[in-house]
Amino acid sequence: MGRPSFSTPLLFVPILSLLMIASGCGGYRFVRNDNPFSEYEIESISIPMFFNRSALPHTSEAFTSEFFKMLSSYPKLRLYSGIDARADALLLGTISSAPSLSETVLVEGEKRVQNLVDPQDIGEREDFFTPSRNKLVLTLRVVLIKDPTWEETRLFQSKISKGITRHPKLIFNETIHLSTSFDREFKSQAQGGETNFTNNLGILNKALQTLAVQGREHFKEVVINAF
Repeated sequence: MGRPSFSTPLLFVPILSLLMIASGCGGYRFVRNDNPFSEYEIESISIPMFFNRSALPHTSEAFTSEFFKMLSSYPKLRLYSGIDARADALLLGTISSAPSLSETVLVEGEKRVQNLVDPQDIGEREDFFTPSRNKLVLTLRVVLIKDPTWEETRLFQSKISKGITRHPKLIFNETIHLSTSFDREFKSQAQGGETNFTNNLGILNKALQTLAVQGREHFKEVVINAF
């Protein structure tokens, strides 16, 4: 009795079955590694500087840079800086927060100054509390529009666009909530008990960069891979 013959290699059968299950059940699909937006006939995207509507200044550059780097990793997706008419779609990012800085950079912990420095450095000032740990809270909204007109671009740059979930040219309109905590530094000068918080600006900038990376990764994993 001869060996049975197979028109399809045995190893290929389970792989083919998995592909059929993945593509045909539950809405699952494979995201193309060379261009995640190819099924929408988008081969190029323009990315203007993200708009900052937060209480914290200078947030746009970090977020714009991280998203540009992430999307540039797809070899068949061409990117343009700014609003470029040559692009098939426009990616808009908006960073927002609570109205005040104190509500954006929350105080999570405080310490008595006399426990942080030599009491002699305080001079004649009474002991007081200073923030020792903060939490930075921002919201990022990312919108992708295919071939928008100038009026449509202005529409999706406005505050009312947050509630727009359906539009003939809208690919997605996603909101990402971001937060990170960080410890502050405290230094005092030897004369007069003056306090110096200037080093905390650098710490805050690092926290901002952390949120930019966090937003980029969330967008890649949740929005693109589950798009």
